[in-house]
Amino acid sequence: MTRRLALILACLMPASSKGMEDPPPQQRYATPEIDLAGRWILTMPSGAQWNATFEKNCRCNHIDLRCGGGLLQGEYEMKGGWLAVAKPTDEKLTGLVWKIRNRNLLELVEHPVASQFGSDYRGAVLVRRIDEDRPHAARTPGEARQPPGASITFVSDSTWDVLDASDKPVGKAERVGLGETTPASTVPGTLSFGIGGDGWAADLSAIPEAHWIWAPGLTGRSPAANLATYTFTKRFTLDAPPASGTIWIAADDHAEIFVNERRVGEIGSTSDGASAHESQVRLHDFDITRHLVRGPNTVRIRVQNGPATFSGYTEANYSQNPAGLVIGGKVILARD
Repeated sequence: MTRRLALILACLMPASSKGMEDPPPQQRYATPEIDLAGRWILTMPSGAQWNATFEKNCRCNHIDLRCGGGLLQGEYEMKGGWLAVAKPTDEKLTGLVWKIRNRNLLELVEHPVASQFGSDYRGAVLVRRIDEDRPHAARTPGEARQPPGASITFVSDSTWDVLDASDKPVGKAERVGLGETTPASTVPGTLSFGIGGDGWAADLSAIPEAHWIWAPGLTGRSPAANLATYTFTKRFTLDAPPASGTIWIAADDHAEIFVNERRVGEIGSTSDGASAHESQVRLHDFDITRHLVRGPNTVRIRVQNGPATFSGYTEANYSQNPAGLVIGGKVILARD
């Protein structure tokens, strides 16, 4: 018997016939909840989109990713709720890890610096196509279109562009937390400002994939937290007229929301401590439908930290006067 045939039979053979107990769920591949085979849409952090396909591999717990332009292609191994590249098509793209958020959504959460050649692909997402039997014309060869009635979401993560108070680009947003496990949405790899307590208590159940973010390159010891101001920008394209759009946001301490350069509203304050506190302990929602357009769209959030006096200081670093933003949005496209 050839080794290849033996592998195929091993994958197909029921666990009981192999003389062993059924493996735990995190060691299985072909469960209905995590069967990834089929057609997907890959959206890069830049906003570029490509058709993608997951194909079953003869190796147990392995699956092949094929996508337009060759980006991120290769053989992956499923490890519980994670998908780690085992054999990339491009040998340079090693160390890639996708988080399986649910059966219809994957997010690229690991792209080591050593395998970054001009671009950091963290934040790329794969969304399962819901129109497998209904073809749509592509924008350009290899790119996928959003089907009518589709739900488009975005959240605060490391893909947002950041400008300082003088509108100078400073890089991509960084996930931040008050402490190692505060707030509850904090994940491994998040920058901690080194503060205890239970702040930033907003319930994020409406935007479960969102993270608190702030400007890159700062730590709890960084000075000049007093009234620090940054602008966070997200761009995306809608392939059909929007039927509805909503943004949920919390901030420490004041935030202004703009969609396509039109002011939507604001939360918090840098002069009223009670208002500043209220802006970070719950999500505030805004209807942005009338500001959205078919085609390119831009969401811009200008956030300002409060004065050091909010924390009882005259001057403060970020461990004494932290700052952050969390946001999520959902747009539903018209069906006609």
